[in-house]
Amino acid sequence: MIVCVAGPIAAGKNYVCSILAERGFFCLDADQEIHKIIGEKQAEILSRFSQIAASRGINLRAADGSLDRRALGKLLFKDRTLLAEQEKILYPEFVARVQVLIDAEKEASQKPKGFTDQNAAADFSQPEGCGISNNFINAQEGGATGIESKPKTAGENYSQAQDAAQKPKGFTDQNAAADFGRPESFGITNNSINAQEGGVTEIAGKPKIAHGSVQPIAVGQPARGLAINAALLYKTPSLLRQCQKIIYVDAPLLVRAWRIRRRDRLPFAQIFRRIKSQKGLLQEYQRFAADYGIEMVRVWNWGRGVARRRRF
Repeated sequence: MIVCVAGPIAAGKNYVCSILAERGFFCLDADQEIHKIIGEKQAEILSRFSQIAASRGINLRAADGSLDRRALGKLLFKDRTLLAEQEKILYPEFVARVQVLIDAEKEASQKPKGFTDQNAAADFSQPEGCGISNNFINAQEGGATGIESKPKTAGENYSQAQDAAQKPKGFTDQNAAADFGRPESFGITNNSINAQEGGVTEIAGKPKIAHGSVQPIAVGQPARGLAINAALLYKTPSLLRQCQKIIYVDAPLLVRAWRIRRRDRLPFAQIFRRIKSQKGLLQEYQRFAADYGIEMVRVWNWGRGVARRRRF
């Protein structure tokens, strides 16, 4: 299943994604992925906006010459035309990256669990349904590393079968990521779905790979679905159309304002400007869901608690 987790600022989208991750979903934080893409494209962004920024008394370069993201935000979020131009730079790459995950999820959801071929089960001297799916044996794209020929003994067969069963579906190593046409920096590897939020995964014998906001999934557990945490996914309709469900997370305005204040230490005037900038967000998703027949649920998040988690 592919789910969009949307909603206004400080409504609790990350919290909802943490619950989905506990239930086996792979959770992608769109904000962190966009943040990475800005870093990769900072030369293009500086080239496009530096002159305009200078004319408005804003310096887009930090002391070390890199892009000053705070200054960029000050420039763009007061001018929707410029903001739209930045989105044209960033969104195509973002769409391409997320589409890889969507394609992998669609492929994984079409594959039955356990052995699907009686001969394959017999070859491994294992009963059907022992938890080793065909993609592990046949090395289909997106599956685990292939076993090209049968080992010599039944014991070796069983050992390899056990090794394969411990690997989650999807990307299994840097080569698998390359097979999907994805740069390694996207962080989708055999361990990425087990990474702690904002952490770094180390693969034996390979470089460490940084991750975005990825919630942990138990080792050996294939993801049950993909959750895309993105307030503005409606701006990339090609992605949102492929979601089976939209979970719109909301919270009372004053609750959200207090959360922002506590988290970002901003003055209330700036906080309410941020909140106001997202006016009409719910209606955008309601229209999209109606137009494309996508199930949409609105979840009110007043705060953390066991009872609220159970209701969710």
